[in-house]
Amino acid sequence: MSSLYVDELRIARGGHPVITEASFNVPHGTTTVIVGPSGSGKSTLISAIAGLINVNGGTLQLDAREITNVPTAQRNIGLVFQDNQLFPHLNVADNVAYGLRRKGVRRSDCDVRVSEVLQLVGLEGFGERAVGELSGGEAKRIALARSLAPAPELLLLDEPLNGLDDSLHDRLLHDLVTVLSTSQTTAIWVTHHRKEAERAGTQLLRIHDGVVSPESTKRSQWNVQIVSADDTFDLRRQVLRDGTRTADVNFDGDETAIHLSVSDPASGEIIAISSWFQRNRQHQTINGLQLRGMASHPNYRGQGAAQALLRSGIELGRSLSVDEVWARARDTALDFYLAHGFHTTGPGYLDDNTGLAHHDVVLSLR
Repeated sequence: MSSLYVDELRIARGGHPVITEASFNVPHGTTTVIVGPSGSGKSTLISAIAGLINVNGGTLQLDAREITNVPTAQRNIGLVFQDNQLFPHLNVADNVAYGLRRKGVRRSDCDVRVSEVLQLVGLEGFGERAVGELSGGEAKRIALARSLAPAPELLLLDEPLNGLDDSLHDRLLHDLVTVLSTSQTTAIWVTHHRKEAERAGTQLLRIHDGVVSPESTKRSQWNVQIVSADDTFDLRRQVLRDGTRTADVNFDGDETAIHLSVSDPASGEIIAISSWFQRNRQHQTINGLQLRGMASHPNYRGQGAAQALLRSGIELGRSLSVDEVWARARDTALDFYLAHGFHTTGPGYLDDNTGLAHHDVVLSLR
């Protein structure tokens, strides 16, 4: 479990204090966002965590190992820079494999890992492309893939979406958050963009006058709770039955299923739901947990509520010792499942009840 602990860190540059007090932790598999205006010390702080500059006091621990004075190369920390810093003379695959080869990983193992991370960032088959052929968004994804390839204990992202137009920024923001969540990467994300910070982080820290202090985010407040089947009906009707040929909101087995929800912390309104049925896939003997009825209120999409429900459901499956989690996924939601480690089984089909295109998707827990 890779967690970072920062205790009373102090940093000065040229004799002038930049960070006077920084104490926080980044739990395993979560993203902490550090937000603040230009010149506030955000990049200085993560440079110190990476070992690129010295600190003047305090300690850093990564996975219970003190790294305060450990050289950068020995910290097992990945970096994603705002200008990507891809090597123009290397193709995509060689860029992604760079950190692996520096670690002495065998060529065959490098090739496998490169293929894995390119698939993770949605650029499978891009290995032979030249860096100069990439779009801005593709280059960002390759920079992320290169940093993830060596499986760092901590990933640092310094203004990773800076300079992008609004449309590309929002699309890549969603994709990067999904990749970090799927890969269970422990990360620190630096930005001056408040909206980006709210959507990217499970923990938000602000730097003001050299002091790092916590702030709340919507994503950090997504508490998953067990509810009754009746509590899911409104969203099932509003989201799942909209535009379909059925109005029935009841699912077979609702009375024995486990129904999970997320509520808006301010209003208490249920804004995302999912239902989990302990049943096997057709013609399968291994123990399965079926996910049905995943739905988010349109006003809350892209803010992490669905991811929180999916993570909780997967943990439920592990607690029940099932072998797999599976779902009949609408094609419009297929990318969400694939981005979280599911794979399709068999060809697509039209659902008899809704008339919509679906694929069966499976996540192995073995």
